[in-house]
Amino acid sequence: MYTVKKMPTGFHSLDTLKVCSNKITGKGFLFSLWGELPLIIGAGEEPMVWLKAIQDAESKKLFLLVDANISTVKDISVTKPDEGIIEIFYKSELPILKVKKIDSKSAEIYYLDLKPLGFNIKGDQKKLMVGGSSFSNNTFNGSGIFMSLG
Repeated sequence: MYTVKKMPTGFHSLDTLKVCSNKITGKGFLFSLWGELPLIIGAGEEPMVWLKAIQDAESKKLFLLVDANISTVKDISVTKPDEGIIEIFYKSELPILKVKKIDSKSAEIYYLDLKPLGFNIKGDQKKLMVGGSSFSNNTFNGSGIFMSLG
């Protein structure tokens, strides 16, 4: 279980994470679910990604799909198409996440579609959509977690 107080081994925080035109500063995270962080982006030679999906909503369990840019399940693939870019696909063809390094302490998620993983979260370079809400060009400073779901 990854939480704000219990990060994965090898995690190094970013100062700024741009998410689909929105900026999270102060070492924050996009969202939490049931007190857990399903998506973590950390600093490194390329952005480091930890990604979980909903295993069982009734028992509020998540399972790990990507551990420090390494897929842990057959249906998820992680690619590095260019220096400083990480892309994650479901069944090798459906993009889930595209993130690029801006500098040593900043990264940008420029494509996000977590619907295949059980989250109603999608976005591109213009806006982030969560459920029925849309966010664009906002800055969240020192908020820890941008959204708490569940």
